[in-house]
Amino acid sequence: SPVRTPAAIQGARLAGAGLKPNMLLITKVEDSYMSLAEDDIIPKAHKVSYIKRLKSKIAALPVDAKGVPLTDDSEGEGGDDTMGSRGSYTAATVGVAAALKATDMVVGGQCTNVFCATRPPGHHAGRELRPMKAISNGFCLLNAAACAAIFATTPQSEGGLGLKRVCVIDFDVHHGNGTQDILCSTYDPRYLYVSLHAGGAHINGFDDEDSEEEEFRKRLGGSTTEGIYPGRCGDSSPHDGVLNIPLGKKVTASDVGTALISQVSPRVEEFSPDLIILSAGFDAHKNDPLGMGGLSALDF
Repeated sequence: SPVRTPAAIQGARLAGAGLKPNMLLITKVEDSYMSLAEDDIIPKAHKVSYIKRLKSKIAALPVDAKGVPLTDDSEGEGGDDTMGSRGSYTAATVGVAAALKATDMVVGGQCTNVFCATRPPGHHAGRELRPMKAISNGFCLLNAAACAAIFATTPQSEGGLGLKRVCVIDFDVHHGNGTQDILCSTYDPRYLYVSLHAGGAHINGFDDEDSEEEEFRKRLGGSTTEGIYPGRCGDSSPHDGVLNIPLGKKVTASDVGTALISQVSPRVEEFSPDLIILSAGFDAHKNDPLGMGGLSALDF
């Protein structure tokens, strides 16, 4: 939705961003970060074939095109959940560049934390199209969180920040299959990926066949035995570099709080990261149309 980013910026202003000396509001990224994203980091996160396919699809669109499918789903159709326009690749690259700048600022000591209000989202975008056997790309083009982690751990001699360990904590109704695919397809001691999401091995589709999520899955050819999008990939943790925490059919404040205290905090403390990246999804809000969350603004 085009109103999301302006609404986020308005909320930041109301909280004092841009007005208080210790709360900056940054509305652009320098060309150097755009070049770093485009030339160095994005090709490390996504396969060149995926990038070329996405670019060519977008370049072929009419100048005034809007809401055009940019990826193909698992049945070879248009991938109706991931739409865009001629500016979509640039927008996604700006999102990555913003994440790189934010990482640089935190690691460089310019600030203690940064919130990036960017669109489109990214945690379902993997090395290739439809990572981990997902049925679609889930609105995502480029994975900013994974790119930030790669930038942070790239040696300084290669233009990165040279950190040894980075933890990505992903909270969303849906599992971040793209981020896990990029950073943790096999065990890599540099990364710990944590995901709190709806789902679980005991969850088979939805009781409410009229729900938006179930209708979305049916349009894309999914079955009720595949669990919640993007599938079964978030039901378990394949190795010590991944901590997947499925929370059942609905994401509630009590379940999230319990998981953070009993599972996430101990694992993160044991890992002792140099940097923590929060991959923040807000579809677990109680007013989200999917109806799979029970969180309030205060919970977030």
